[in-house]
Amino acid sequence: MNILITGAAGYVGSVVAEEAVRSGHRILALDDLSLGHRLAVPEEAIFIEGNFGDRDLLDGLFRKHRVDAVM
Repeated sequence: MNILITGAAGYVGSVVAEEAVRSGHRILALDDLSLGHRLAVPEEAIFIEGNFGDRDLLDGLFRKHRVDAVM
């Protein structure tokens, strides 16, 4: 399953991303790094620096990747 996780560099998002990776999911990790840390994102995740309010960014992500779920 392809999962887009917003806030993936924050505490909760990074834990969710790590568990999702462990469960075999492909992770798109979206974060603007205003409060999170890049190193908190699992290495296996595809990291995208940006804001979930950026419609053009999201449109591009949904076009490029088949996203099954958003968290």
